[in-house]
Amino acid sequence: MQRDLVLRWLEQMRLLIARILRGDRDAGTELAEAELDQAMAQLLGGAAGLVQRLDVPSVGMLLSDPDRIYGYAQAVALKAALVRARGGRPEEAEALADRAQALAREAYRRSSDPPPEWKAWIEAMEEDRHVLPR
Repeated sequence: MQRDLVLRWLEQMRLLIARILRGDRDAGTELAEAELDQAMAQLLGGAAGLVQRLDVPSVGMLLSDPDRIYGYAQAVALKAALVRARGGRPEEAEALADRAQALAREAYRRSSDPPPEWKAWIEAMEEDRHVLPR
């Protein structure tokens, strides 16, 4: 139940960030970042600070649930998009995008029956990364 709530919340954030990226300045990036940080805290609970410092395999071991790892991957990808949208450091956005991809692959690897949309999201992200300037 909580996972569904968090995933719905992440989808709402994704839509808000999409508006920002399209140039809708009414949806400020600061608000979006604050909301995203809250979603990450809800998804990760007390482990939020630790998870952000761990390498991907360790995150997988700590979170263990592929759905939770995948949700975190999506949140990290949204954070990368926000960094780009606010004109943040390109290397920070790049590092976040790399981490999101690695986390999504980890979730996919750990799932006994990964949903097809996971693979599609990973492939789309990889394709976008080839198109975006580094």
